[in-house]
Amino acid sequence: MKLWLLKNIARFLSDQEMIHNIKRIDDNLLKFELKEKIFYFDMTKGNSGVFLMPKPLLGAKIYNAPFDVFLSKLCSRAKIINANVDGNNRILKIECDQFGTYKNTRFYIQFEFTGKHTNVILLDDKNIVLEALRHINIDRSSREVRIAEVLKPLEQRNMDFSEEMKILSNEELFVQLENAYFENLDKKLKIKKEIITSRISKKIKKLQMLLDDLPKEDDLHQKAQKLSQSGTILLANLHQIQNFASEVRLKDFSGSYVCITLPEGIRTPQEGVNMMFKEAKKLTQKAKNTHIQVQNLSDKIDFLKQENIYIQNIQNIQDLVILEPKKQNKKSPPKYEVIFIEGIKVSIGRNKSENQSLLEEAKADDIWLHIRDIPSSHMIIHCGKGKIYDEVIHKAGEILVGINSIQTGNFSVDYTRRRFVKIIEGSNVVYAKHQTFHYKK
Repeated sequence: MKLWLLKNIARFLSDQEMIHNIKRIDDNLLKFELKEKIFYFDMTKGNSGVFLMPKPLLGAKIYNAPFDVFLSKLCSRAKIINANVDGNNRILKIECDQFGTYKNTRFYIQFEFTGKHTNVILLDDKNIVLEALRHINIDRSSREVRIAEVLKPLEQRNMDFSEEMKILSNEELFVQLENAYFENLDKKLKIKKEIITSRISKKIKKLQMLLDDLPKEDDLHQKAQKLSQSGTILLANLHQIQNFASEVRLKDFSGSYVCITLPEGIRTPQEGVNMMFKEAKKLTQKAKNTHIQVQNLSDKIDFLKQENIYIQNIQNIQDLVILEPKKQNKKSPPKYEVIFIEGIKVSIGRNKSENQSLLEEAKADDIWLHIRDIPSSHMIIHCGKGKIYDEVIHKAGEILVGINSIQTGNFSVDYTRRRFVKIIEGSNVVYAKHQTFHYKK
């Protein structure tokens, strides 16, 4: 983070009346919302900075650590008194007032872009630490960051006179901060995409192994037919077969002799015939189910392959965070593809079976989404009666289009409450009282 750029940010913030909200949208990324601008503070150690985005970023989860609770409590609709930079140090300190019911609270939020000790610290009017993104003990640094302790000032660094101090207009500042994001974007995107692609490839490999291990439908039908034929021959010749026989030689219906092995452990020929007919019926049913399993596994593999293609075209780090595969509970893995947008669970059906189950299990007030006039996944936003913002629905629809359609063009995603979706057959539905988002891909 360049000092001259940070000083221009401080100047701009000093002219603003109020902070609308500050919250984390990723482990080290804070969304700083003003009335007409949204700044993003990337507090990654050794690679921190401030940037602007053309479109607002959404996080995958909601953070509820003590630091985030204090952020919400103090920084929601807080009045900005002043903002300044700590001399030659890359530290932005914003002085604010939070208006409560009975009293006003003066506090400071301090963004420290200081290499390995990069931090965000909330302070009271006596410079005592209220909370911090990172707590730093004496064994890690001579300058501790501990709750209820006074924060010592950082020693002033020697000024690098090669770093020219530029004064920017607001428009020039915004251009600088937009460029700041794209400067490191390619490298970050490449690393993140490699991680996600690797995890999805492992999923595909696992599903492909299950698909390859499934018995072939024709083989099952042949085994069933052979068992049924043998059982029929035995049934026609029961009077010739002794009890406890393990193998017999009989004439088939064309007059040729055939050797038939009877099931193990039987006492009578009739018992053996019954077991053979029963096994033939099971194999026939298994052959039918194998076809369904093959289709379901193939659909899941195709879904993941399309998701991989969509990921390669993403140009937004936070969208990758949303789509990044989450750690699964081995005892009860999710039935569907699951992502989180702003902490809200979103389920996506990967085949007809999952689409049907998703429709059946969704609650009446959950939000259902589907691409109009295109066979595709059903999506459910599990919000119940809770308030859901258009930004979340719009992002969910964008992901739905990205994952389900290879071709480019204009797409319409309809959405409505699950209560207004009627299942006709399987995953085929009719719906009412819907709204629509339009997307161009």
